[in-house]
Amino acid sequence: MILSGRSSYTVQAPHIERRPAFTLVELLVVLSLFLILASIALPVFKKLLSDQKASKAARSIVSYIDEARSRAIAQGRSYGVRIERQNFNSSLIELDTATSLRVRQLVGIPPYTGEAADAVVMINDGMGSPPTVPVLVPPHFPPGSTTVVRLTFELQDNQLLSLADQGANAPLRTNDIIELPGGRQFMMKSFFRTTPSTSPSTPTERMHTFIDLNNPVNYAYSYPEGAKSLATVAYHYKIHRSPVVSSSAPLTFARGVAIDLNYSGFGDRGNSFAPINASINQAIDIVFGPDGRVESVSRDSTGLRISPPGLIYLCVGNTDGVRVGPLIADLVAPERRSIANLMNPESIWIIINPVTGRIVTAPFATVTDTTSIGNAIVQARSLARLADTLDAQP
Repeated sequence: MILSGRSSYTVQAPHIERRPAFTLVELLVVLSLFLILASIALPVFKKLLSDQKASKAARSIVSYIDEARSRAIAQGRSYGVRIERQNFNSSLIELDTATSLRVRQLVGIPPYTGEAADAVVMINDGMGSPPTVPVLVPPHFPPGSTTVVRLTFELQDNQLLSLADQGANAPLRTNDIIELPGGRQFMMKSFFRTTPSTSPSTPTERMHTFIDLNNPVNYAYSYPEGAKSLATVAYHYKIHRSPVVSSSAPLTFARGVAIDLNYSGFGDRGNSFAPINASINQAIDIVFGPDGRVESVSRDSTGLRISPPGLIYLCVGNTDGVRVGPLIADLVAPERRSIANLMNPESIWIIINPVTGRIVTAPFATVTDTTSIGNAIVQARSLARLADTLDAQP
């Protein structure tokens, strides 16, 4: 049987659920808001990252320097760090001579005491200038007496000293420190030799140098009994040689961070590490002694080692903030890329106390007095001086 007519069954279309959606205009509005917020936040975020980079670099430098100090204490000899300029061969005042991007370790060398067990140094041995009259060690010498005396070494017992007059690469050289009995230390100057002759006064080859008894490197000493006069007397000695650059990996700062040497130096207002000329534009060596104190600092081509006359300040800032020029207007001049590091409160001081060897960091203070570089530096270091005082308290 064939059924005709409509079927009672109907086919229904599937149900389509309508969901809310963003229109193209709404999406464009949201994206515009994101772009506006990003343009506001990006400079702030970039500045925050830059500030953290300087702080991180300062902490790394402090740890690196403190490691050298710890090694000096642990091993009982001099260790230190070398703050390298980007260019130390130039006699110009330029960005490369005012910027340091790397610090290296200096390794201490054991003191030299001669090859022979009975090796000695003879003081004022009567072989010409200086005068042969007895010379008394300060504070025992009378007013007007000669304080510069000659040191004489017999080369047969002190063979390494035969190379002392060979220049800057000699193992022993001018400005190395000699320690005499009682712990008194002096810098040695102007090595020269005398050759053997038939004269009874010069039977063997000798090496000579000079020291100034009125300018010791250290003042903590005592005299052995009967050793107050140094006229024609032989003494055992120690020569403290300058540390040499370590073969270990240097500390290289993060991109965009540098030690600004324009504002680094000694004391409350000193910038003695700033580039001046070819003889001064050298790497800066900071050497710690076995007691943890700063033994010496050298910064010129002769290797002259001096005792720091005050706290040592290192300015950590941006590479874009380094300035050059002989005038205060040059060193604080603003630029569109970055302000000068001295005027930037986000720069950081690293302070080394030469008396205790303590190393701390401190923020910059706001600088308003730019009448002279000294006045500006005093203002910038006001918080740093306070930080060192507080940190030194027990």
